[in-house]
Amino acid sequence: MLLGVYQRMGAFRRSGERHGAEELRGRLGILDRFRRLHEALLNILADAGFLTRDGDLVGTTPAVDGVDADEHADRWEAEFDRIAAAYPDIEPTVTLNRLFLQAYPRILRGEVGATEIMFPGSSMKLVQNFYKGNPLTDSFNLVVRDTVRHFLDLRLPQLPRGRTVEVVELGAGTGATSERVLPALAAHPGRVGYTFTDISPRFLEHGRERFAERYDFAHFQVLNLERGLAEQGFEPACADLVVATNVVHATSDLRATLRRAKALLRPGGWLVLNELTAVRPLLTIGGGVLEGWWAFEDAHLRMPDSPLASPEGWTRLLHEEGYTPVHALGAGDPALGQTVLVAESDGVLLSAPAPTAGPATASPATPTSTHALTERLRDLVERVLKLDESIDPGRPLADYGFDSLSGMKIVAAVDEEFGVSVPLGDFFERPTLRELTAHLAANSLAGVAAGPALPGAPGTAAPEPSAPAPATAPAA
Repeated sequence: MLLGVYQRMGAFRRSGERHGAEELRGRLGILDRFRRLHEALLNILADAGFLTRDGDLVGTTPAVDGVDADEHADRWEAEFDRIAAAYPDIEPTVTLNRLFLQAYPRILRGEVGATEIMFPGSSMKLVQNFYKGNPLTDSFNLVVRDTVRHFLDLRLPQLPRGRTVEVVELGAGTGATSERVLPALAAHPGRVGYTFTDISPRFLEHGRERFAERYDFAHFQVLNLERGLAEQGFEPACADLVVATNVVHATSDLRATLRRAKALLRPGGWLVLNELTAVRPLLTIGGGVLEGWWAFEDAHLRMPDSPLASPEGWTRLLHEEGYTPVHALGAGDPALGQTVLVAESDGVLLSAPAPTAGPATASPATPTSTHALTERLRDLVERVLKLDESIDPGRPLADYGFDSLSGMKIVAAVDEEFGVSVPLGDFFERPTLRELTAHLAANSLAGVAAGPALPGAPGTAAPEPSAPAPATAPAA
């Protein structure tokens, strides 16, 4: 199917072809932001025997002569049907990758966003099912639950009167781990606290809908792991236990993230990391179209063509960051491709690298023709992201919790307010409000910037977008 993607785009149709990988990317119209994904996909095809690689040079082997994307499409679809029927536990995984592969040429060229496929009509059903009912992911979430129970058994008898054990979950996402951990905490009424965090306000809304009524000790708070903790309302050493499922690898700097997690912990507190620890083609195909998959800037700590680290890599890194002891649960069976790492903080805080906050120096004044548009877009984005602070036009919107799925809600709000459909890709290619405004004023919203104020301008109430708010790219 992956070979068929490239064939449908115009490459790898016969043996003996020779291409420069980067030249091919440009010729096929694959966006710059998918450069690393393109390299990873070529390596998958090489491992499967369809290609040879010599540095940047890519060549096709005779194996491609037996594959024709047009002739085999129906057969491939039938094979997806067979696998989904034979293995119902992984049907959501089969469905998601099937939908991605069908749309891959359009995704790679920026004609459609991966999140539009993952969240059809802004529904979370496909992603929620993706993380439910899978025996492998369920089993590791149960390991996390049992680890939390063990921690409570150890710490509650030592707890001073009037104090609770505080648990913070990072990147709680759809709540697949939360739904296992919360009942274990609820078994100790009045003695525990729990904070469900995520970068996306939409996932917080989803978490509240699922858990707030049943678990009155649960709190819900936005937390961006790329930003400082204090500025987001988190006190140092506020947690006894930090839980994170498949979210730490999705940050740009593993060391910085582990230090922020450690800053949340009291001395002797535990960090419980539930992480994918093996690179597989379907992970690359499904995860690689999401911007968070390639956000890392420390490739030397990751496995090739991936943001993931090995169990050995995680253990070494945790030791270096002052977590000791470290136990890797499930690492004895590499075929499972996932590991729960339990690490205890030594209480010594190393300074985390300063989060990227955009340019600190003053930039040229925004032209008068775009000033009104900047203010209106700022107001719109602040409302959608439910921010309590004003957006700095020179700071990346990602610092305020913007991601692919909150972006879908912003796109819907722009359409509602301005009557113009703006491609989601514009927000990623121009990451600051200043860059975005300049681009939109010259293109999609040309003529709007200098026009009369529409409903929703600063100081007036704007209608809610008609589409429900989608959430961030799934991490849990």
